[in-house]
Amino acid sequence: MKNPTPANPAMTDNLLFEHFATLATAPEGIARLRELILQLAVQGKLGTQDAGDETASVLLKKIREVKERLVKEKKLQKEKPLKSLTETDEPFNIPKNWIWTYFGQIIFNRDGERIPIEKAERSTRHGSYDYYGASGVIDSIDGYLFDKSLLLIGEDGANLVNRSTPIAFIAHGKYWVNNHAHVLDGISLEFLRYLEIYINSIDLRPYLTGMAQPKMNQAKMNSIPVPLPPLAEQHRIVTKVDRFMALCDELEARQQQERAGCLKLGTASLAGLQNAESPEEFGRQWAQVCDAFDLVLDCPENVAVLRQTILQLAVQGRLVWQEMGDEPADMLVERIRKEKERLVKEGKIKRDSRLELIDENDIGQSFPQNWVLTRLGEIAYYNAEIKVSSEEISEESWVFDLEDIEKDTSRILQKVRFKDRQSLSSKSRFKKGDVLYGKLRPYLNKVVVADEDGYCTTEIVPIRPYLDIDPKYLMYALKTPSFLSYVNSKTYGIKMPRLGTVDAINTVVPLPPLAEQHRIVAKVDALMALCDALESQLKERAGVQERFAKAVGKQVAG
Repeated sequence: MKNPTPANPAMTDNLLFEHFATLATAPEGIARLRELILQLAVQGKLGTQDAGDETASVLLKKIREVKERLVKEKKLQKEKPLKSLTETDEPFNIPKNWIWTYFGQIIFNRDGERIPIEKAERSTRHGSYDYYGASGVIDSIDGYLFDKSLLLIGEDGANLVNRSTPIAFIAHGKYWVNNHAHVLDGISLEFLRYLEIYINSIDLRPYLTGMAQPKMNQAKMNSIPVPLPPLAEQHRIVTKVDRFMALCDELEARQQQERAGCLKLGTASLAGLQNAESPEEFGRQWAQVCDAFDLVLDCPENVAVLRQTILQLAVQGRLVWQEMGDEPADMLVERIRKEKERLVKEGKIKRDSRLELIDENDIGQSFPQNWVLTRLGEIAYYNAEIKVSSEEISEESWVFDLEDIEKDTSRILQKVRFKDRQSLSSKSRFKKGDVLYGKLRPYLNKVVVADEDGYCTTEIVPIRPYLDIDPKYLMYALKTPSFLSYVNSKTYGIKMPRLGTVDAINTVVPLPPLAEQHRIVAKVDALMALCDALESQLKERAGVQERFAKAVGKQVAG
């Protein structure tokens, strides 16, 4: 059903100005606002009508006369007649002095004037000019030289579908055009500008051929219905659209400036947290962050940085107090070594000769005195369980895949039972309390602690801490920026990067006393819950802005 034209288009114009900033601040607001402006313009809803204008039917008659003359002068080819437009061909209602026509009936196609000239020849004969193709300025082997302002419309490419950039634009001066863009003239430059606005405002998919390689040939382009305003109104539409687009540019620049300021403030504030030398200093820096909470954490990116900051401080011993009565971590490591020796003698594990000695001079960081630096393979059993075939897995068993983990936050998105997944590949068995580490594309930062027994893809490695090491502390240690930096320097494979076993077990882990591990985990859990709440608030606010913007946009559109 057609959308009716408002009784008073000037009201739409005023509403658009009144709510401009509101529409712009919604998610993707500027892009949507640009689309709305174009749509309102070509529907006659921007208050551009003048009762004294010569009607569009008179303009259409003049265009036909010019085309007939150009055909007689053999400057244009005679085109095949198009079927008569019916009301069903008209997407929306238009003002009374406008008229619906076909694109091919009102443009002068200059595609036939193309004379191919080799790149070398055009550079020596004509100098260097801009070169246009389906998606803008490009470089190619051959081209066609034009020397006046014309409308160019890309005829093939994915941008015809996704419209990430305008598909129609006016080229000026001397320039080259390849055979992937339609070259079009009209009765005036303002007329071409109006057609540029219209083509960029509509969905072109009904006029395309081909799925993998979409294309808009000349016949399809000519069949596009166009709402034609009087020539004088076309000028006013172009002026009004340019005015609104300039406002969009101004708002977009302001938003980018504000966002950059938010990110800069967040970086500076969180750097203070990272440089805190003690829990007391961390508390003071955290208070400063809280004082500027609305500004610092107004950007989702800053919340992500806050998460990383919390984790990094946690494994540096700067998040909680050290207690003198805690058993030093080196005693915990010694007990782990004795336990491993016992397991080796009993044949339950093998002694790993791949572990390297740590030179603390190479670490470049200081840690609390009762902490110890160790290798992951010293304190945890990497790839702890055997592989099993699908036949050995029961119907109700948890089967865990990488797609079930949210990147960066490591939230478990879904728990799938074997009866619902029925994967035939072999799996790694894991137990409750194992740290499950995604070794494929480790930059995605997918690490969780299993809360029940189950089976996982072999791209997820079960890591089982020895003795009583807190698995959540180990999980957090494997999610720190320093560990991710180490991983990125060690992965192999271009398309499917992985972390190898030797590099994984030789990861350096700062290990606090057991009691402090529990305090760190409790603190990190609390702070991560705060980050979750912040992200929820940002998403909720964005949702409210989007719903409000849609309501305003609907009111403006009429």
